[in-house]
Amino acid sequence: MKCPEDIAKHFPEKWKCCGEPQFYIKEGWLKPILECHEKLKALSPKYEIHQVKEKFGGLRYYIDYNTGDEFTRKAMNEVIAEAEEKCATACEVCGELGQPVIVNKRYITTVCDEHRPEGSVIYK
Repeated sequence: MKCPEDIAKHFPEKWKCCGEPQFYIKEGWLKPILECHEKLKALSPKYEIHQVKEKFGGLRYYIDYNTGDEFTRKAMNEVIAEAEEKCATACEVCGELGQPVIVNKRYITTVCDEHRPEGSVIYK
């Protein structure tokens, strides 16, 4: 899923990859991702996003730190880990409490009961 314009508008800063947003997420994770982005900007104003996506039902947030300070890099990693933890239990569609499920024995997605695909199996 290419970055929908309604998500891209929250990130007007320069992007690392071709100058275009590299978002592959749904609306449900927008709030924790925006919180993460604001905290990262506070730690390193020149940090750049490479890509933000869902993989195996979890958040992946790839960046260029643009700082050589090891303490700041560690703090940024902690911020990203916090966002990943929030998304691990948030429905990708609506943001409500969710859990990872396997769909058609092919892929994992994190969803609430309302958005859970028919026939999906809870991933343990």
